[in-house]
Amino acid sequence: MTPVLPLMIAWVAAVARVGSTVPFGELRLAHLGTLAGALGVALLGRHLRRRSVTALAAIVAVGVLVAPALALRGAPDLRATVVPGVELWRSGGATVLAVDRGARPEDLLEGLRRAGVRRIDLLVAARGGAADAEVAAAVAHRWPPGRIWAPEGHRVPGATVPARSGRLRLGGLVVTVDAVRPNLVAVVSRA
Repeated sequence: MTPVLPLMIAWVAAVARVGSTVPFGELRLAHLGTLAGALGVALLGRHLRRRSVTALAAIVAVGVLVAPALALRGAPDLRATVVPGVELWRSGGATVLAVDRGARPEDLLEGLRRAGVRRIDLLVAARGGAADAEVAAAVAHRWPPGRIWAPEGHRVPGATVPARSGRLRLGGLVVTVDAVRPNLVAVVSRA
């Protein structure tokens, strides 16, 4: 093995790692149009030997590429509906995902990605049926939850049934259990 090969592999790994975090999928037609216009102005500035025009076009192009990443980095809301039937709660560094109705796993994962979720401390599967099990498996594959709660008689692998009228504090959130049968009723509030 040549000494250059490990450096090449490290370079490819670094590009893949950075590329996987850049939200180029969020670029819209307006972004692409602005980017094409900036590229055209940069080429014109280079042809006319105007460095200031070329530099300004490069700054605009970088701004267009960075804009989607900045939009996704906004401060999260305390409570957000990720997809219908699924609520995301965040406060004090804690994240609670409450699944009340079955959602398509791919839609939920995309919604969580757009919400900037990096981890899930508690997943609450309110109904505990096959749809909740499918959603919990998809979420656990991407972000393994610290805990999974489900109602009595659930079908969600790895889930536990919390104590009725139990209470759990996670970061800036408090999760209170009102019922565990037939569905799990958990109320999430700010601590």
